Amino acid sequence: MEAMDHDPNILYQELQAEINKKIHGFTNCQAFTSACGRAMERHLTLLEKYKRMTTQWLNGLNIPTKDEFAVISVRTVNLIETVDSMDDAVYSTNTAHHHASSQLREVRYSWEELRSILKVEVKDMKLNNLQTLQAELNELKLLFQIEDKGE
Repeated sequence: MEAMDHDPNILYQELQAEINKKIHGFTNCQAFTSACGRAMERHLTLLEKYKRMTTQWLNGLNIPTKDEFAVISVRTVNLIETVDSMDDAVYSTNTAHHHASSQLREVRYSWEELRSILKVEVKDMKLNNLQTLQAELNELKLLFQIEDKGE
């Protein structure tokens, strides 16, 4: 009946603490640590052998290894960054080109307006010069006619 009076969690915690003490007692010694070290060294040696065998097998089949894929991945990322940079440069250049083209259209339009105004001005100046010259010629004719009559 005493077992029923106790909380099951307390019983479980006491059992767990006792098992942990025994595990600690077995593993807290030089022999266990040395055995774990030797097992780890054997495991690493086997991993190196497997890696060499896998690499030889993949090379024999002309299939890239994990390291070669990593190199290719790094190069791919670098190339993608370069392409993105070039894309940004092309976009900036294209935007600048459109802006310059717009300004050039405005300059051409202004130049055409100025040209048409200057054409009218030149035409008016020539007409005025011709009229002025004609008037001066008429005055000279009158002068010569008056002098001829006066002589």
